[in-house]
Amino acid sequence: APAQTGVRLVRKPYLPEIVEEIRADFLELEALAQAGVRRARTRRVETPAGVPVPPVLGFATTSADLVEALAYGGFRPGEILAACGLHYSPEDLGGNYLRICRRNVDGVIVAGTKSSRYPEKDVFLLGPLPKTLARHAEAAGMDGLLFPYPATDRLWTESEYRNWREDYFVPIARSHGLGSESDDPYALRHIYATLRIAAHHPTLYIEGSMGTGLVGRVYGGVIRRYEGKGPLDIDAEIEAARNAALAKRPRLKRRPS
Repeated sequence: APAQTGVRLVRKPYLPEIVEEIRADFLELEALAQAGVRRARTRRVETPAGVPVPPVLGFATTSADLVEALAYGGFRPGEILAACGLHYSPEDLGGNYLRICRRNVDGVIVAGTKSSRYPEKDVFLLGPLPKTLARHAEAAGMDGLLFPYPATDRLWTESEYRNWREDYFVPIARSHGLGSESDDPYALRHIYATLRIAAHHPTLYIEGSMGTGLVGRVYGGVIRRYEGKGPLDIDAEIEAARNAALAKRPRLKRRPS
């Protein structure tokens, strides 16, 4: 699958606020790209921390929804990048699920998930993600990819995914305080596990969605503000984080180089 670097231990808890800050930066990058701003010798776009990122339209219009899917679906990148419209809202489960039965390995569809224990899995979608994937499924049609390579209808290659990760996700993630141990999009799986644990979802169900038996030992994080309270309202938690992040616009700066 594109740039699946394996399990990373996230030493700093991955809060919903961080996910939404990253997503909001991508939304503003998308707006700048649509307005015609391009990377040029005399102009650059910077994150709030002063990190330059290229406002190229194709990547910009894909990134915010892809970050949301990775965080609130707990997918491995190669899984969501192989999913098509047919897989959204299985008839026996409905719109809160996406069925994963294949993965993208360097631009080639391979049957099954990365784990032989979970050749197929039905992923429970959190927060706003069902509506986001419904929109992508409607645009894609039954056989179209939910997240094709930007401006095409084809699969991403590993090098294309790596370029997106290094040129976009990493600098934006680091501008929000993430270090090298947690600046990979793969690490967004941790927030999915952490939120569902805080909501008191059974571990067996979380593992079934994520396709791994490592939820308690690796993926679940400790967020102290959730401790000693009742089950977390995931939808409300994500909504509050999203509203706070979007209220901070403008986020990106345009400066001469």
